[in-house]
Amino acid sequence: MLSRRNILSLGLTAICSQFSFSMPAKKKLLILIEGAGDFQAVAKVFENSPNLLPPNMELQRFHWSHGYLRIIADQTDLPHISEHGEMLATSIRRIQSRNPDIEITILAHSAGTSVALAGVSLLNENSIERLILLAPSVSKDYPIIPAIAAVKDSVHVFYSHEDTFILGPILRFTKTADLRKTQNAAGRYGFIPATRNREEELLVATKLKQYAWKTEDAAIGNNGGHYGAYGQPYMDKKVLPLLFNNPQTQITSVIP
Repeated sequence: MLSRRNILSLGLTAICSQFSFSMPAKKKLLILIEGAGDFQAVAKVFENSPNLLPPNMELQRFHWSHGYLRIIADQTDLPHISEHGEMLATSIRRIQSRNPDIEITILAHSAGTSVALAGVSLLNENSIERLILLAPSVSKDYPIIPAIAAVKDSVHVFYSHEDTFILGPILRFTKTADLRKTQNAAGRYGFIPATRNREEELLVATKLKQYAWKTEDAAIGNNGGHYGAYGQPYMDKKVLPLLFNNPQTQITSVIP
């Protein structure tokens, strides 16, 4: 015969089980933004490894490029970048209006980071969950503070001093994606934010996470070049674990 304590324990277990089944995990969205020339390098990582993200996460590509191989146009057309940054911000607001509880993460590479930063900077504080920037081809002194403020968790930046070709001599010709008169891209040196007050200093200290390439990263697929962060298992071990557990999903749709 069950005691009163056992009956109470079974009752609590039943209630908890009911809630666990009736309250599904929060919907998550990962937006991929490719670099100049639309090589779809980011998307291919996930297509080749369909078990990278959790089941409740959907992937969407944000198209902004002038077209395949149009690297110079993508890198130097600042009005085009600004326009698509506004489109990105509008798309995010539309998604959130339909699903206010959705958690949005953006992963961008190279010149695509300029679109990501332009768009995220237009959002309200704590609007998206996190922002991942791989080898950003914007300048190291890009005004990143508004984008940091719009992110709830952190801005993660992967850069490499060994990225000496794409973010080296090529930038002498194209300049950075924000058209600064500098070859010092954040993808080589990391961001150096210009803070104006204590509040901005705290934002940078708590939300900006930067990861410099190390020689030991070569052993797990990252050679330090412009596409090094895509190398696997580097992506699996260093990039995605910052975000999710039990990775598992596939690319399912496209925006806009």
